[in-house]
Amino acid sequence: MISLLNDACLRALVSECALESRRRVTTGLLALLRAEAALPALGAGAPRAPVLSVEFCTTEDEPDGTYWDATSVYFKHGDGTEARVDLSGSPAAAHLAEFSRFARPLHNSNLEVDLVAGEFVETGPHWQW
Repeated sequence: MISLLNDACLRALVSECALESRRRVTTGLLALLRAEAALPALGAGAPRAPVLSVEFCTTEDEPDGTYWDATSVYFKHGDGTEARVDLSGSPAAAHLAEFSRFARPLHNSNLEVDLVAGEFVETGPHWQW
């Protein structure tokens, strides 16, 4: 059936499939981050205010380039506090890796995901002197 498409239609189909795949990964990542943020914090003195955003930094440890790092994630709470968490091994980490393949980050960049608005904002790269 695909062999019946002309080149322009085939390119349009490929483009639409890529957009839909990216939308699904982004939506899935947002849902998983919201679920992780809703889990109660463990430990004495753990922040109790809701998590409003999640911040990621980059890692160059991957053989095929730079990815968003799931091992050092910052949950930013409504009271201004931050909690560092490790999401490696979680479903969110797998979606984060897939998201990194769609939007290759530059090393030393940050990604902030607003859990309320559902927005993904990349800043950087930030160089430290």
